[in-house]
Amino acid sequence: MLDRLRTIPCLVIDDWMNTPMSHNELMFIREIMDYRPRSGGTILVSHTHPDRWRELMDGSTSYRDSLLHTLTDGATVIEL
Repeated sequence: MLDRLRTIPCLVIDDWMNTPMSHNELMFIREIMDYRPRSGGTILVSHTHPDRWRELMDGSTSYRDSLLHTLTDGATVIEL
């Protein structure tokens, strides 16, 4: 399953960070997102502003910061 999610040309994740995520869920997402730039684009659909994602992530500060950097570096945020 990981290989499939890593290589889909355009991965769309709906309801992203609308509820808190456990450390294990974040590790799973990190395993996918680390490979996404090589395979294609990723669209995260969320009702929570990216500035609030940090408080919804359960994990160590450095791990959280690293994942947030991976998710938001070079991202385009479209607010509706």
